[in-house]
Amino acid sequence: QEKGTQGTSVRGSRVEAGAGVGAGEDQANNQQLLTEFTEMCNRLERYVASKIVRPNEACFYTVLQTAARLTSCDSQRPELCEYALQRTRQCHDIIVAQSSVDEHHPSASSNTADQTAVSSTSFQPNTHFHNLVIPAWSQSARPEAPARARAVMEQMLEARVRPDALTYQGVIYTWAAAGKPHEAQGLLRRMYSEYLEGDEKVRPELHT
Repeated sequence: QEKGTQGTSVRGSRVEAGAGVGAGEDQANNQQLLTEFTEMCNRLERYVASKIVRPNEACFYTVLQTAARLTSCDSQRPELCEYALQRTRQCHDIIVAQSSVDEHHPSASSNTADQTAVSSTSFQPNTHFHNLVIPAWSQSARPEAPARARAVMEQMLEARVRPDALTYQGVIYTWAAAGKPHEAQGLLRRMYSEYLEGDEKVRPELHT
C-alpha cells in the first residue's frame, strides 16, 4: 500500500483516487507546479502501461481537476486542461488495446479477475471531463477562447460523448463574452432544438 500526497491510497491493482498534486500550490512557483503536473500525468500512464496498478476514472478526473485549479498558472490553464484530457484519451486507448490482447490471448493474464480489471477501467472520458476544459477557456478572456471552447464540444461529439446543459452554457458564455452574440444565439438554438428532439440533458435554463 502506498500513500499519495493527499493521503490517497493505492490498493492492490486499483488506484482509488488520483494522487494529490498541487497541495503546495500557494508556496510553489509556476515551473514547479507544471513539472509536478506533468509528472502526475506520466505516472498514471506508467501505471496503465505496467498493468500492475490500474488507475480508475477518479484518478484521471483528479488530474484534470488539478489542471483546472492551477490558478497561479492562469495564462496556461486552458492548454493544461486540454493536455490532461489528451493524456486521458491516450491512457484510455492503451487500456482498450491491452484488453483486446487479453481477450485474444487469455494466457497473457494471470486469471479472469485480471481481465475483468482491465475491462472495468477502459472508460471513455465523459461529459464531466470536457466540462472542466471548456470553463478554462471561457475564463481566459483570450481571443481564441470561443473557437477553442467550441472545438472541445465538437471533439466530444466525434467521440460520441453527449454534451449537457453545462457544456452548452460554457461555450455560449465564451462567445457572448467575446462580443459575438450571433454565434452565441446560434448555439442556443441548436441547444433548444436538441432539447425538443428529446435530449433532457440539454434543457435550456433562464440564465442560458
